[in-house]
Amino acid sequence: MFVARTGRWATASLWSIDRIVSYPLSLYGVTMPYRIEIVVDDCMSSGKCIGDFPQTFAFDDDELASLVDGGTPLDDNDMVRAARNCPSQALRV
Repeated sequence: MFVARTGRWATASLWSIDRIVSYPLSLYGVTMPYRIEIVVDDCMSSGKCIGDFPQTFAFDDDELASLVDGGTPLDDNDMVRAARNCPSQALRV
């Protein structure tokens, strides 16, 4: 129980700190899908994302990574892998 000391006496709060617990939303049936974004200003055109996932990424006219229109969507694990493998950290999940 949370106890606040005031002067010489200790007063107990009506709520307990051990009751403040966060649970993953997936326990309640709520899931939030990942979304991947390309920060074009950070892209250094290494082509790592295009080499790993050519069905999703391609070079645009400026030789920067972009998403393929109508391309295959990545699952959550592949999005995280693509973002982690990006040497310039231009992919954000």
